[in-house]
Amino acid sequence: MTALMVIQVVDIDTDYYWMSMNLYNVDVEANNTKQSLHPQGQMQPLGDIAFIWQSFNGTVLRVAFSRNDPDFFIEVKLGAANALQTHVVAPGKNTSVLTLDPVGAYMADVVAVGEKSALMITKNFTQSNVVRFTDPTVDPDNVVISAGTVTAIGLDGVIKTANVDQFVQLVNVNNNPAAAAAHSSGADTNTSSLDINLSSRGRLEIDLQSQNGPSPFNQSQLLTPQQVMRSPNFIVSSLFEAGVNAVKAKRAHASRIHDIDAAVDAWTAEPKNERSLSALARYFAARPAAALLPLETRLKSGNRPIVAAVLHLLARIDTEPAQALLVAYGLESAADSIRQQAILASYSFTRVSPALLKAMRELSVSSSPMSRMALFALGSMYGRSELASEAPAELLPRLKTAIQRNDVRAVSAALYAIANAGTDVIDVEDLGIILAADRNSVQKALIQPVEYVVNKYAAAQAAVTDNDLPYNHTWGGGIVVGGRKINAGFNATTFAGTNFNCNQTYFNYEVIGTSASNVTLFRWHTTTFWSQTVYGLINSQPAANRILVEIFGKVFYDEPLPSVDCFQETIPIFTQQTGLNKQYTLWISVIPVTFTATVSLSLNLDVQFEACLDKLSASLSLLPTATLTFGGGAEVNLLVVRAGIRLEGSFSSTLVPEVYVYGSECEVGVQATLQVPPQEVALEGYSDIDICTLWVFDCHWGPEYDHKFLDWSYPGQNTVLYNKQWQIHA
Repeated sequence: MTALMVIQVVDIDTDYYWMSMNLYNVDVEANNTKQSLHPQGQMQPLGDIAFIWQSFNGTVLRVAFSRNDPDFFIEVKLGAANALQTHVVAPGKNTSVLTLDPVGAYMADVVAVGEKSALMITKNFTQSNVVRFTDPTVDPDNVVISAGTVTAIGLDGVIKTANVDQFVQLVNVNNNPAAAAAHSSGADTNTSSLDINLSSRGRLEIDLQSQNGPSPFNQSQLLTPQQVMRSPNFIVSSLFEAGVNAVKAKRAHASRIHDIDAAVDAWTAEPKNERSLSALARYFAARPAAALLPLETRLKSGNRPIVAAVLHLLARIDTEPAQALLVAYGLESAADSIRQQAILASYSFTRVSPALLKAMRELSVSSSPMSRMALFALGSMYGRSELASEAPAELLPRLKTAIQRNDVRAVSAALYAIANAGTDVIDVEDLGIILAADRNSVQKALIQPVEYVVNKYAAAQAAVTDNDLPYNHTWGGGIVVGGRKINAGFNATTFAGTNFNCNQTYFNYEVIGTSASNVTLFRWHTTTFWSQTVYGLINSQPAANRILVEIFGKVFYDEPLPSVDCFQETIPIFTQQTGLNKQYTLWISVIPVTFTATVSLSLNLDVQFEACLDKLSASLSLLPTATLTFGGGAEVNLLVVRAGIRLEGSFSSTLVPEVYVYGSECEVGVQATLQVPPQEVALEGYSDIDICTLWVFDCHWGPEYDHKFLDWSYPGQNTVLYNKQWQIHA
């Protein structure tokens, strides 16, 4: 970007310079193609005049911008005004100064060196010097910053040149420092080529030259400070406050989509496209509720694949109008399959409105088959709602009532909802009332949910011992794909246990299959999904026979397995959820740059099992196909030019744990099979220009120019991780 910056000292007060400022002939360039930010002509201003209050020591006290200027014009002028800010100290002096500017509030190291014709002032800071960013979502642990400004002040006390150089690198999207530190060392992986970060560098050079010619400003434009302060046509603020306002405007500014219906149709046809999902979410999130009409039309269509895709998009939009649509066309749908997709989508909302919480509560107490799943979601919502304090009053009575009724299914549902709430709604020690001294089938069936809640609360874990299965084996295995900073792990464990004598009166047996995946992206590490299936027979009574599935740390599926003789069944489970959706905006030289990071999970899980009680046998297998789609980027939007870098990729795997017990043959076996298709990750730079026929009234994005910095691939593999059989000996 190039421009002519014109500054006029209008007045000198007792403690500051009063200056007018504007930029002229502003051009932006991408791929050797220039585009002007104004109609062609000589000395065309970038919008209206701006004003600067600058103290005699170089601090910019306040700025004033016209309310008629578009947000981007204000951003560019704010960056230019900020480049003039310095702090004059005596030659040879080194000091630390509190600085407030569009980046944030930070302590800058200032050094002054006297030269023959100018005083050279250098100001530097890093992320460790920052007290607060103008984007409140940014923490110093998220980024690495190296920033410096060199200002030359002439012997006449006037700024001659100003050079700004800033480098920002996104290294951590985990705002939990302890968790980030725990995973900062990464994992043992098969390659280091994905050890990358997103970064952006900006340089601004200003060369001011005194001019004795006519001013480009009309005399009527040169208002006094008092007139500007009183005028409703100007926004007056500090550099820091202006930066906060600009960040809010940038976050609300949506990527322009010229044919929104075509874009929505293209995405619903390919709902795993992370780039399209992010662009549509930004578009709708920045617009009023009426703009959601294209989505409402598709929700009314009744086409279930399209409705499911739109419900997922509503969760990414993450606004109250989007939640209202999810309630009306999802939770209140007559079709259980649509209700289920709406419940699953609700886990992705980062903020939960009272209306959504109310609708989920009503569904959780209804007679719908989805009420149990709704209760799990309700527990999860309390951790993201302003009404979190209501969780104990909502969940504890349900648990106590279920215990009094000896309703195992209701007790386990309440326990998992409590775990999902993530708050201390119940003391772990109080859970002891559920486990009686005798080990009947009711208590046995509750061991799994009780242990789950105890582990979730990270309390002293009083292990539930089981002496009924002295002969047992556990085996596990897995794979990690990627590098230390970007990777995905897939693993499985199997357990088979019996008593020693397969011919005794009561032959006890239990088989457990567990499958899981996790992801690491810029120090954000989480378990994306975890599933476990349990089946067995203890003293002729069913064990804790059930399927439990957890997505991004929250239980969303818990159902018992049937206890009938000689059956075979396959239970399909599908979900698509967003686990990470971060956006950070930081000022780099003259304009703000937006960093993004997202992770989504698409899970297809088939549970296959069969059992014959008269043959004392059971076998089960989990077939989870998990696809982790992630994206990241750093983008600069110069109104008619946008450019940046983006990271796109996905990790997919099918890891099948199988386990069986054949009591009549006194045999136990486990096996795990891994199927990893070819994987690809790309890091590329891009830029395109908005081609306008009638200035900004008839525009469309031109062809996008890409350059690949990294094209990582993994060939895939199909392998048996382990295959073991044992004979049961008396």
